[in-house]
Amino acid sequence: MLDVFRGEKGGKISMMRVTSIMTVFSVLGVFLAHNILSMLRGSSFVSMGAQEAMLITLVMGGKAVQAFAEARNGKKKPPTTTITTTTNEMPVDKKE
Repeated sequence: MLDVFRGEKGGKISMMRVTSIMTVFSVLGVFLAHNILSMLRGSSFVSMGAQEAMLITLVMGGKAVQAFAEARNGKKKPPTTTITTTTNEMPVDKKE
């Protein structure tokens, strides 16, 4: 469970990652609780405000900027995505 909060290859716990996850879950938790209570009272769904959306965007953007800044300074490798493809083609025997 705590491996989510560790850096790459089981390093130390990343406080930026912990803070980011706690902030996002806190904002979403309050938003969902508010909507559940308003629906129980018979009100309609309340949309997320610009402040909440901006807070989540800033937190996630800050984490991305931190990752690329650390990669640029040589602390870590930059995040990469590996795409693998497979084919289901059978080899063809060529007889001459």
